[in-house]
Amino acid sequence: LQIEFVHVLHEGGGGGAPATEALCDDWNETVSSEEYAIWFDPDNEIDALIKENELDGIPYTLTVDANANVRLRKKPPEFPEDELETALKSLINNPYGD
Repeated sequence: LQIEFVHVLHEGGGGGAPATEALCDDWNETVSSEEYAIWFDPDNEIDALIKENELDGIPYTLTVDANANVRLRKKPPEFPEDELETALKSLINNPYGD
C-alpha cells in the first residue's frame, strides 16, 4: 500500500490564473523543501474541476482512495489531527473503498 501526500497549486500569480510549472518548481524548493510533491497541472484539469465544484474554502484537504473516490474533504481549521489520522487509517484498511 502506498500513500502519497501532495500539494496541488490551483492558482498562481493572482487573478485566478492557473499555477505555472515555474511557480510549482519554486514552491517545491522553497515551501515543501522537496518533502512532499507539488503537483503541476499542465492541462488545467484540476483547475477545471475546482471551477466545476463549489469549494468551501482554499486551502482544503482531500483524502482520495485508490479508485480516485474522494473519501473526505475538509478545510482548515475544521480538520482536527485525530480526524486526519482516522481518515488515513480508513484508507490503509480499505484502499479501494469497497
